[in-house]
Amino acid sequence: MKVPFPTPKADRCEALANQCTGRDCGEGVASQDRLHRGLSHSMTGSYGNALMEFAVIHWAEDAVPEIEFVGDGSWPSLNLEQVDELIADFDRHLQSLRAAREHMALLTDPSVHRPSAS
Repeated sequence: MKVPFPTPKADRCEALANQCTGRDCGEGVASQDRLHRGLSHSMTGSYGNALMEFAVIHWAEDAVPEIEFVGDGSWPSLNLEQVDELIADFDRHLQSLRAAREHMALLTDPSVHRPSAS
């Protein structure tokens, strides 16, 4: 199942195939410090907030996009219902990660990888 990328808003820049949030690359940011950051994906539920957060990033001077993972390393103790909720969210999160991987591959070399239509 392909997870579509959301439509960009007007405050985003055109980098990352129009998926850049525009937070770290706008006016006033030195060219060597410009970072194009895609939409952030994470899991939030009764088990915790913003777990396994990731985003596609691309330094303006670097030709290779990357996936940046963020986390503080802490996990609470979970009850059975929270484990079930976490498993369901892992499925959705993995779909987002796969879509980000396809996006990254397309940005790296569009002639080699074309996402499948679905």
